[in-house]
Amino acid sequence: FSPDIHVIEPFIPPLDWDWYEALDHGYNNPTAVLWAAVNPDGDVFIFDEHYEREWTVDRHAAVINQKRATPGRKPPIIIIADPATSQRNGQTGDSIQIEYAKYGIFLVPANNDVLVGVAKVNQYIRPNALGKPRLFITENCTNLIWELKKLRWKTWARRSMQGKNNPHEQIHKKDDHASDALRYLMTFMPDLTPVAALPDGTKENSNIGGVPAMGRLDDNLIRDHNARLTNKQDSEWDLVYGSF
Repeated sequence: FSPDIHVIEPFIPPLDWDWYEALDHGYNNPTAVLWAAVNPDGDVFIFDEHYEREWTVDRHAAVINQKRATPGRKPPIIIIADPATSQRNGQTGDSIQIEYAKYGIFLVPANNDVLVGVAKVNQYIRPNALGKPRLFITENCTNLIWELKKLRWKTWARRSMQGKNNPHEQIHKKDDHASDALRYLMTFMPDLTPVAALPDGTKENSNIGGVPAMGRLDDNLIRDHNARLTNKQDSEWDLVYGSF
């Protein structure tokens, strides 16, 4: 990550681009929400963020819905989140996912394989032969930029342990909340690894870590999701867990 290459001036993307949101929920740690848009060429632009700690779900939801309702903006195709948000509380029976759903924010669990997510982010950050990356972040996303500048792999505490063990394959778990939201988002983006020719002459995208590339979401899937959200007969549980 290099601010000179990846950070651009703030702007609101056109409404005909594909819009997404990504969320990493916390309480003692910040809740980070990113707003992203993908242009027709497949370039990803992170153009807004929300980053607050010790806020309850209703306060985060109010900010998300306010931004969605701002003139010139629109709701996302989906909002992608840490799959841990679906874990239910043993006393209330609810989950963070259900709590957000009460405010019209329906979280879709992401692939939480760290190595898969990091590899996908790296694909889009890496400049091509012309020096152009596929991932851009507007300069108003100050917390995401701050985190990416300091993000690093976890290391062994003592030099003697470094000599006896393989390097960690984990991100150092500090100040990584917006970058985690970015990682969740990017697992939904098309794979950029070279295409492979199949025996019949067609081509197929390769994948990372056994996880297929997704590309743009199927239009029928989106229509079905939207129909379920407006169907008065669907239960809250169906809205949260049945749409995808």
